[in-house]
Amino acid sequence: MRHFVFTAANCKENKAAIKRAKQVVENLEWHYDMNATCTGVYEGSTFKINPKDGGNTSVCVEDNDVYRLIETCMDFAREQERLRKEEG
Repeated sequence: MRHFVFTAANCKENKAAIKRAKQVVENLEWHYDMNATCTGVYEGSTFKINPKDGGNTSVCVEDNDVYRLIETCMDFAREQERLRKEEG
C-alpha cells in the first residue's frame, strides 16, 4: 500500500516546504533506525521521495502493514508540524 503525505510544485515559492519535507523524512528514518538499534525492530514504513513527479516533489509512504503505514503517516504529519513551529 502507498499513501502520499506531501506534494508541492517545484518552484521557488515551495523551496522551504520541500526542504522541510525532506528533513522530516531524514529525521523519521534516523528515529526509526535508532529505535531499531535498541529494540531490534524497525517501526517505520518506507519513504519514497520523487523530486520529478510531473513537475512536483512528492513524498509517499509504502508498507504492507496498514497500521504501520497509518502510524508512519501520522509521524510525518507530527514531525512536519514540529519543524514548521521551530521555523517560526
